[in-house]
Amino acid sequence: SQEADEEKTQRIIRTLPWTVKNIQFGGLGDPLMHKRAVDFITLSRERGFKVEILSNMEYLKDDDILRLHKVGGDRMHDLHFVSNISGGDVETYLRTRPRQTEKTFHKIKENLKKFKELRQKDGKGVFYTIMCVVNKYNSSNLSELIDFAHEVGASRVWFKPIEVHHPLHRKFIPQKEDEFKSFSQSLKKALMRSDSLAVELFERHVCEKVIEDIDKKFQ
Repeated sequence: SQEADEEKTQRIIRTLPWTVKNIQFGGLGDPLMHKRAVDFITLSRERGFKVEILSNMEYLKDDDILRLHKVGGDRMHDLHFVSNISGGDVETYLRTRPRQTEKTFHKIKENLKKFKELRQKDGKGVFYTIMCVVNKYNSSNLSELIDFAHEVGASRVWFKPIEVHHPLHRKFIPQKEDEFKSFSQSLKKALMRSDSLAVELFERHVCEKVIEDIDKKFQ
């Protein structure tokens, strides 16, 4: 009942003024669940807008991947996904998303690698940032996410601090000294891994500040 109306959405995209440079598709749920999502993205690109999509890319079919690749660009923000995959391996992914399955993880990975192969072939296409909402269930496996990002051809990795919007969210935050120390060591390892694989870290300075604060508190 809250899905975007097809005709209204297309009319909005067609009538946006030339002063608009960027469009982001996101909101409550994955925008790619909409049956016309790829059409909306394609229309936006045809109008010359830079497009960002907040999606884990699970719902894309092979035809969707080819269509999006064709309207991609040669710069990261021409057509850019922010894909929230908070685990670089199946076990960590399922700890952060217990309602999903191993099949989902492999489908996401497969779709990302298809975009990578197309981009390497044509020198243009779809780019993506791998986002990881860091919490106590994945904080000891951060370097694995760097490996994952390198394998699927991500432009960068974003270790995003968890935001507490409800008391229930506090269960995801480290509480004990050894959990914080383990997190610091894992983050250090991830930074070194990103250097060795030449994987860019978005807001790297935030990661460095977190390490500094934890080490200072528990030295």
